[in-house]
Amino acid sequence: MSTGVLDCPEDSNSTDCHLRAVLRVLKESQDQEDSKYDWDPVTFVFTVLLGVAALAFAVLTIAQGLVAARKGYRKASKRAISTWAANTQKEWIWGELNFQYTARTPIFRIDYLLDWVEDWDPKGWAECPDPAYEDVDPGHGLQSATAATWIAFFKVTGLEKIEPPVKAGPSEKNNLPVKAWLLDRVGLQEKAEPSENVCGLRSAVADFLPDDLVAAPAYAQGGVVIAAAAAVGIQRWPFTKGFPEQPVIIGRSFQFDFRQHPILGSIGSFSNHHPTDRKMKVPSPLKLKSTMQYALGIIQLHGLSQSEDEKIKVNLVSDYESFKDLMVKVARDTQSVHTTAPYHGRFEVPRAFFGEHVNASHCLFKAVTPDDPPELFPLTSSKLSMDCSLTTLALCGMYWAEADLYAFGKSEFGSWPIPIKEHPFPSWRRFDWRADSPPHDGYGNIRGDTAVLQLCLKQVENPDEVREWYGKADPATQQDLRRRILEQLCRVDSWFWREKDVDYRIADLYRTYLLLSHAEKTTEANIFNALAEECGSDGCHANENSKFAAARSHHPRMMRVLRNLLDALDLTEDTLEESRMPDGESTGPLKDLDHMREVFGRYRDELDAIAAPFSGMSKDSTHLLLDRLGLVVVCNSEQEDGWPLWDRFLRPRNDSRRDVDDVLIFRFILMVLLFQTAIDNSEVLNSSLWDRVIPII
Repeated sequence: MSTGVLDCPEDSNSTDCHLRAVLRVLKESQDQEDSKYDWDPVTFVFTVLLGVAALAFAVLTIAQGLVAARKGYRKASKRAISTWAANTQKEWIWGELNFQYTARTPIFRIDYLLDWVEDWDPKGWAECPDPAYEDVDPGHGLQSATAATWIAFFKVTGLEKIEPPVKAGPSEKNNLPVKAWLLDRVGLQEKAEPSENVCGLRSAVADFLPDDLVAAPAYAQGGVVIAAAAAVGIQRWPFTKGFPEQPVIIGRSFQFDFRQHPILGSIGSFSNHHPTDRKMKVPSPLKLKSTMQYALGIIQLHGLSQSEDEKIKVNLVSDYESFKDLMVKVARDTQSVHTTAPYHGRFEVPRAFFGEHVNASHCLFKAVTPDDPPELFPLTSSKLSMDCSLTTLALCGMYWAEADLYAFGKSEFGSWPIPIKEHPFPSWRRFDWRADSPPHDGYGNIRGDTAVLQLCLKQVENPDEVREWYGKADPATQQDLRRRILEQLCRVDSWFWREKDVDYRIADLYRTYLLLSHAEKTTEANIFNALAEECGSDGCHANENSKFAAARSHHPRMMRVLRNLLDALDLTEDTLEESRMPDGESTGPLKDLDHMREVFGRYRDELDAIAAPFSGMSKDSTHLLLDRLGLVVVCNSEQEDGWPLWDRFLRPRNDSRRDVDDVLIFRFILMVLLFQTAIDNSEVLNSSLWDRVIPII
């Protein structure tokens, strides 16, 4: 005990002092006891558990705060962008003491789609390619819980099947061209956009995306979105003249909205309503590529020989003149494989015709049959919809020249005009018009579709009425009709396998069509007033009052002018032989040569108008050209006794092999129907939306 404890003043109460000292000592002893730790096991375990719980709670709170701050993680996770989250890159940022997430999502450009998909190269006209659509169960693919709408859009349209090219490795630098190698050595090689690489992925820092985006977007040019949606099937086409800035594409069980975002600008959003109990038809990569090509106005043409594998791509929008050289070669350079007969007589078309009369529609003479009906085509921009007189083409045929176009024009679709005896089916070789006949029987015979034939005849008579009827038809009818047209085209192509000299017959038909088109134009210009007023024989008027409203009823003035001119020229086989002889070497009667010189001089202005110009052609070329016009006149006239032109061309008129020309005309009209029933995407193709890259949320 300390002595200070017992120090008490002498004049104080000693008892009270001693009690205070005792209490002070007891307090110090108690404080010393309380400062000692109780190592009792129960108390220790309980204390440890409380400490661990408190620590865990503190760590969880801190971790939750860190995770909550990583909004980029939520927008680039698997739940947000599905399997594309495997491409997401994570980087630690020391300045923020946090991770930064960079989402790498696909971007589809038009040239990517055209370059990544390899062309299917058919080895024959009717050989069938892989299916254009694949049946897919929508239950799993469309019901996945992902925040991004573009995941379902890629599944529905088949864009997810487009495989990007393999990225070039370092070893490939050794194979670079000299120019590229030098640029690479000096560091001047072309650099790709930092946010986009060659593998078709675009990078975006997910942390900095706008807060109203629940997932990192994918990217695509507007043209890719529109073409992919069209490949699936569009029921309401919004891109008409003056279409809104935020159009809405409504398709078969889906909808794609173009919206305006305050930060990102134009964006796209996809919603799907496909029943889960029905299969979903997903376009193949080839279907996507062909749809894009047709949407750009690109078509494939056969070379000079249809039997060869050579295919030529022409763009009727960006390079409108590209097809003219080929069509000029078709008309001027195609040679026959056998000795020419009078009907197959070679005649030339002056080059002046081509610049004036060749147009985009003529490409369909040599167009390759599509693997699937084109969904889009810029008809207006490509000028494929320009007037192509099918009645003028019908004058070159046999069945088409004699068919009663008026009766077919007034008939209901699917109901053949009656009586059948007055409106018979074509008697083309190896065509079977029975509905129950096989499409192909293995012997070269094919089934003809009477409903498609009837539509072709209605197209010849009144194409505007056919276009109006088709526009009012329901989508199922439109789809079925286009499928039947394409099937008939494939059968027609197989029919030509057994025919010889098809290339020459195409060129011959095309030259005749150009010649008649020019004659029609000059007739409308009133160049042949005198010839048009001449009556000729009684048969001239009889042809105009024929029983049926045939193709010639659409061109009465031209047919009258040509007949009067040819009757006045009075050319014969003898004058043809004289025209082929060199000057001064004629062995025939001088009257034939004198007659030819005399009539050529008398009707020089008329021949110049038809032959454009006549003076630039040899006598035999002019004679053969006039003979072709004479054949057309006889083939579109009724029999008359004592008519020299009829007697001269009666045999080629009744040639049974003229059905080749009829089938070629049939194929051309089928091509016209197939392309002109496609959606005209000219307005959107020429707009900024087509090339603009938009985010798809």
